[in-house]
Amino acid sequence: MGDEAMSERPDRLAEINRRVTADAPALIREEERRYAAEIEHVAGRIEARRGTKIVLLAGPSASGKTTTAFMLAEALATRGHTAYTVSLDDFFRPQNSCVDEEGERDFESVNALDLPLLRQTFAQLLETGSCEIPHFDFTTGGRAAETRHLRVEEGDVIIVEGIHALNPLITDSFPAGNPLKLYVNVSSRVYDAAGDVVLSKRDLRFVRRMIRDYHYRSSTVDNTFLLWDGVMHGEDAYLFPFRHRADIRINSFHAYEPCVFRDEAVSLLEDVDGDSVYYSKARDLIRNLRRFISLGANRVPEFSLLREFLS
Repeated sequence: MGDEAMSERPDRLAEINRRVTADAPALIREEERRYAAEIEHVAGRIEARRGTKIVLLAGPSASGKTTTAFMLAEALATRGHTAYTVSLDDFFRPQNSCVDEEGERDFESVNALDLPLLRQTFAQLLETGSCEIPHFDFTTGGRAAETRHLRVEEGDVIIVEGIHALNPLITDSFPAGNPLKLYVNVSSRVYDAAGDVVLSKRDLRFVRRMIRDYHYRSSTVDNTFLLWDGVMHGEDAYLFPFRHRADIRINSFHAYEPCVFRDEAVSLLEDVDGDSVYYSKARDLIRNLRRFISLGANRVPEFSLLREFLS
């Protein structure tokens, strides 16, 4: 198992509520500094490597991969390194070329990626210092005509992020020993005084995704629930079996986040109809979220990872 870039944080309902009541700004500062320290730890590990530096960043849905990659690039910039982020999503094959047994597109499968193109692209980048990065257009379900030209110099960093970044079919595309492999996830649960789980890791990620889907994808809660079934299947099949391959694990849980998400999440979940197959789960989440003291979203700092999931 790789290094754990994690530190202790409040994970008890009563303690989180106590800290929010006593001094919410102090808890927010503590959690944001904690995450910034994790990012700095990773940046230091990257800086110590020689040559063109490849970073593979994997994590499940709503773990904060995109913002973590951006924060890491910023941390590297302060150390004098130019960092580029590349999303594996841009290597998706055209929509009609990768379907499941029922004729539906399976975006969760590693086989949805154009693996030969990915290998060719990064082989060219490492050999010549430049390449063309494709762009996948989700509105058309195909590859866009325009590409992104990427040119790197000695000491530059390429951060490749995506759910499959730790899959051997991806990692084996790079020279042995070159990529630094990262795994980011919500790695904390919230417990009550009896030790029972109030919000699981997946509950916390679901709340993040539900709010983000509503604001940025005009998605209903029922639709997020529906998609979530496929997301969980994909994680179990294509991500979790390879998480042990990470050199460093990053915990993106922020102890105050249930308080920030509480009111909006409850409001959205209350729209789930009584005849919905997701009604029981929605009511469970409502009941548990209401146990947290509410914090306004305006309390979340502009630079926080949690901003990825807020409007």
